[in-house]
Amino acid sequence: MGTASLIISIIALIISLFIMPLTLFPFFSLLVLPLIAMVSILALVGLILGIVDWVSKHKKGLKKEKAIAGTICSAIAMLIITFWTIINIIFIGIGIAASL
Repeated sequence: MGTASLIISIIALIISLFIMPLTLFPFFSLLVLPLIAMVSILALVGLILGIVDWVSKHKKGLKKEKAIAGTICSAIAMLIITFWTIINIIFIGIGIAASL
């Protein structure tokens, strides 16, 4: 399970790094909304798998490096998604306020 969480986490991180800057542009923002949802789900699945694997390996006394790496990558992906979503909401708010 450690390898699965690491792979899912890395995929979520790479996709989030490429699509999140596109959300700053109003036209692309609507197009990448489904991708943002997909990346959020991937990051959440990677985070859950990483934590479950981390705890199970800790109980068995096994190496936890892949589980830790998967958990960290998923957490970074979640932070990136959250940051860009907040930035996008701010820009939408500024756009709405400017149109009034």
